[in-house]
Amino acid sequence: MLCEAFLSKKVAEIEQLLSERGVEYISQSEPSQKDLFAKRIDWPDAVAIVEKTGLAVSDAMILNAVQCSRTSFMFSADFDVGYATLSDGALKDVVMPDSIAREYRHFHFTS
Repeated sequence: MLCEAFLSKKVAEIEQLLSERGVEYISQSEPSQKDLFAKRIDWPDAVAIVEKTGLAVSDAMILNAVQCSRTSFMFSADFDVGYATLSDGALKDVVMPDSIAREYRHFHFTS
């Protein structure tokens, strides 16, 4: 009930805002987007990212998609994604705000 109380209709609102701003999900299944990828996204590659970095599977799937894309880097505000990228030099770069790293350190470590 708590999720329903706070999230009811919110996801649809966010999806609508993204659509209005031209933000789309990328998909290898979408013929018009096939040129965005250099290779096929494969589950074992995502598993390898998890095993090497300790990243959550959902985040590893995102990094794997970036690895398979033709882009050189990605933007993220997710500290775990940025930190995992630091642990594996073979992964593409992640650009993230400095404040994310500062806040993480402040929250998790005492001075």
